[in-house]
Amino acid sequence: MARTPSATARTRPAVKLSDPQRDSFALNLPEHIRINFAGLPVPSPQPGAPPTKLPPGLRGLPMLGVALDFQNKPLEMIREGHRRYGPIFSSNFMGSPIIWLLGPEANEFVLSSNASNFLWRPALMRVVCLMGEGMITSDGALHDQQRELVMPALHSQQVASYLDTMIDATDRVLETWPVDHEINVFEEMRQITLQIVARALLGQDLGQSQAALREWFMIAGKYLDLSPPFNALRLNIPGTPWAKFVRARAGIDALLLDMIAQRRAQPGTRGDVLDALVGAHRAAGAALADEQIRDLCMTLLVTALNEPANMMTWMLYLIDKHPHVREQLVDEQRRVLGDRPPTLADLQELTYLDLVIKETLRLYPAIWISMRLAIGPFSFGGYDFHAGTFVGLPRYLTHRMPEIFAEPEAFKPERFDPVHGEQHPAYAYLPFGAGARICPGAGLAVMEGKVIMARLLRRFRLSLRPGYTATPHVGVTLGVRGGLPMLVRAV
Repeated sequence: MARTPSATARTRPAVKLSDPQRDSFALNLPEHIRINFAGLPVPSPQPGAPPTKLPPGLRGLPMLGVALDFQNKPLEMIREGHRRYGPIFSSNFMGSPIIWLLGPEANEFVLSSNASNFLWRPALMRVVCLMGEGMITSDGALHDQQRELVMPALHSQQVASYLDTMIDATDRVLETWPVDHEINVFEEMRQITLQIVARALLGQDLGQSQAALREWFMIAGKYLDLSPPFNALRLNIPGTPWAKFVRARAGIDALLLDMIAQRRAQPGTRGDVLDALVGAHRAAGAALADEQIRDLCMTLLVTALNEPANMMTWMLYLIDKHPHVREQLVDEQRRVLGDRPPTLADLQELTYLDLVIKETLRLYPAIWISMRLAIGPFSFGGYDFHAGTFVGLPRYLTHRMPEIFAEPEAFKPERFDPVHGEQHPAYAYLPFGAGARICPGAGLAVMEGKVIMARLLRRFRLSLRPGYTATPHVGVTLGVRGGLPMLVRAV
């Protein structure tokens, strides 16, 4: 059982964590890329290179460009740019151009065939203050080293061993649901996914710490959802978003450092990620520092907490909006499982549920956009671009392109039927990214979705309020604004 962080843990002097104020602006850019007045990279032509003619696009307001729209209505802004200018267009973001590329060819170019020319970290600088130098926020050799450390725990064979944990964590939460009362589905899904990742990957039953940890992540998430320049005002004054974030991060850090200290004191052979990290040594033979382990654990918690929870929330919303889909899911569940817990073989037999998950992720991918910064010049779509150009790949809109997906706004799980469904080109559908940096936890997330849905359908039917329509909350991930209130009814 994990202990609630003590006062000693909260002020642990032996480990000096990185400064979130400093780290979140440490872009680690090559020297040839210059920074503009807003602290953002801008294109840097090589000596003698001709001036770049940007694709047509959205200019926005003086000085700010489209920054306000990107903060308040990014989906609408990008959709409007696509409607006006097609799959390649530009926008002015505080003096730094962003080139928007839609479609499978662009995804393949940036994420696969030319991936070494595009950095992640500069586009993710707003989350570095929480996630530190983790696998998602690093590039190059550091990313590869960290990925190598966590991959064994996310390999398909190891993920299969988490089945009993997933079933138990799901059942614990479902047993608390009040019949004939409303619940916030998103918060309930976060509760399940947090238990799963803590127990399966970190070997920790959070116990009484779980509620505090979810609260800290919610507070931190509100700050991370602010995009530049709105996240730049960092006043550590009580009540400000930054002050709330700093206190939330301190709580999460104390809990993680306590976990690490316990594991160092009692190393084991659990086979989880925390064992691997505590026992890992760099090439020179030095063990990973607590701060390095903390950053990797934080990355796992953040991604494995929110992304599967968002997927499940949108899926339950869509299922209630389409009763025939729910009926088919219930029929499949009864035919394959009856009233017993699923085995690994059973999960393979839930083929219609697999189609529903895929279609949910097409309409509402948790990571709705990929942003990259070019470190060298490149050409695409008849345009030439300099180093320092930001590129945005909005997979949310690529997933809704009518030239690729029939009736793209419709919820049609059968489109992914391997025999009778639609044929989609490579790199058209990428809910977990693509290329060498495809999400290593994709298999874990899909397995979670199947287990949660299998256990839920046998006990409950969740219903929306009459006429209720969910609206996306567009931040670092694509959630549901305000969560999702649904009425719990017994089957």
